[in-house]
Amino acid sequence: MIFFPSKIGLGTWQFSDISIDSSRLKDAELIFKSAYNLGVRHVDTAQSYGNGMSESVVGQIVKDFNDVFVATKIHFKPSASEAIQAVEESRCRLSRDTIDLVYLHWPRKGQDLRPVMEGLEKARSIGHIKYVGVSNFSVEQIEEVAEVSSVDAVQLCYNLLWRWRERDVIPYCERNNIAVVTYGALAQGLLAEKIKNKAMLSPDDPRLKTVFYDDEVFPMVLETVSAMSRAVAQTGKKLPQFALAWVLSRPGITATLLGARSPEQIKESVPKDLIHLMKENKVLEALTACSDRLEALIPDVGNIFRFYP
Repeated sequence: MIFFPSKIGLGTWQFSDISIDSSRLKDAELIFKSAYNLGVRHVDTAQSYGNGMSESVVGQIVKDFNDVFVATKIHFKPSASEAIQAVEESRCRLSRDTIDLVYLHWPRKGQDLRPVMEGLEKARSIGHIKYVGVSNFSVEQIEEVAEVSSVDAVQLCYNLLWRWRERDVIPYCERNNIAVVTYGALAQGLLAEKIKNKAMLSPDDPRLKTVFYDDEVFPMVLETVSAMSRAVAQTGKKLPQFALAWVLSRPGITATLLGARSPEQIKESVPKDLIHLMKENKVLEALTACSDRLEALIPDVGNIFRFYP
């Protein structure tokens, strides 16, 4: 199984609109260094984040850090040769001779997923990538691509408010020695206790399209988050810190990603005593109980974004 140098990784979707020659590059550097100083040694990006802009920013800010594990995700390609070319483009933007982990980002309906994975295997064989993974795949789709490539990691959404993959993908990966890397540990900010009502978000905020904001779901989500906040109140810690610890304490979970738009958000969310929090069984059990009550009320729509490419 893959060894990740830290259980928490920095997700970089938020770098999608930053160019490497803009003054905002400094903001990205500060976010990264804040995470690095708290022990984060894993950075995750994707070609689809700003059409490569996030990859370029990541390449710039980690170029002098040889101890950082860099992962990216490529679009679906219909042929192995196109997948190999996509890896070359990512290597260039990331300024990496070898990319630690490359995922196939989102499956595609009605498409043969094997040729692109054959391309990733070829890129691995010539030393351009170290590990191969898939993102947001079902068990059936993982088994399809496993015919032509070993699958080292699966990335999926998982948090206290969204646990459906406990029923299928996560145990499958656990049985087959596949690393599970989760994103959305703070449920797009809901578990950061920042969002109290929909009016706090702009009308075009993409989070409003997720299942959490459905009219029949959102009130129950807010009630659950409030109960979770009370469950951790006596510890002197913040809910985001325990939300991360909870994810990492769960069976089959290898690592989790955290996105942030400021160094302050990193400091609020990444606990210095992560291992200790992962052993706070009474608090974690209380959070699980809150989550259990909500789970049956959230529909399994496949993925929280209802994105089915």
